[in-house]
Amino acid sequence: MKLLILLLIFLAVLYLVATTAVWFFQEKFIFLPEKLSRTFEFKFKHPYKELFITTKDAVLNALYFQHPSSKGIIFYLHGNAGSMRTWAEVSEIFLSRGFSFFIFDYRGYGKSTGKLSKKDLYRDSSLMYEYASRLEPGKKIIIYGRSLGSGFAAKLAIQKKPEKLILETPYYSMQEMARLQMPFFPVKLILRYKLPTYKWLTKIQCPILAIHGTEDELIPYEQAFRLKQYLKKTDCFVTIEKGKHGNISKFIMYHTSLDQFLTNETT
Repeated sequence: MKLLILLLIFLAVLYLVATTAVWFFQEKFIFLPEKLSRTFEFKFKHPYKELFITTKDAVLNALYFQHPSSKGIIFYLHGNAGSMRTWAEVSEIFLSRGFSFFIFDYRGYGKSTGKLSKKDLYRDSSLMYEYASRLEPGKKIIIYGRSLGSGFAAKLAIQKKPEKLILETPYYSMQEMARLQMPFFPVKLILRYKLPTYKWLTKIQCPILAIHGTEDELIPYEQAFRLKQYLKKTDCFVTIEKGKHGNISKFIMYHTSLDQFLTNETT
């Protein structure tokens, strides 16, 4: 009996230590940045301007691809891994459709400096949106959120009221994602990045396009499908059959849906 009690105490202490570690180091699980030196030179098919925007406690690196006959700007919030070195390659998708493209690296990603926090990520997104909006005065802005960025995109769309919002491989909430990954931890209590996309969708006034693949190995399709009930009747939820987390832009359905959404005029 004494041995059993000692074992239970040991397991309880171990669980407490693990839970504490998740609380203090959760950014390490959520954010997987690629860091680049300040002298790193980006190489892309189309010309671009590299920008460094200073905030009160960080310097954010951004890239701006200007289309000569721009229909507007795609403001792109990327996923949780890597940097603009690879993420900015998607600019081709939108430049070929007549749109300019603006993307930035989150704090600690690429050449961007600063310490990550939920509050600062929200503030940075807002600041960078305002910066992007001044690049082409009077032109419409479409927010595009990919994976992790989809939650921040939804939050930003409430505040900024863009022309349109596109969510690629979105999640119901980061809290639900954490429950899937760490079912034995009290994620509701310890997770700082809850990112309740489903709550924010009900407050967004602009048209929304959500796209997700049925074989997404990182964010299960069911996570995104649950968002459908919170969309407006005029919004669009597109299912990419056999689409995975990183390849849905290779499907014809993706491009057909994107073309239709981008060309439809809002009222």
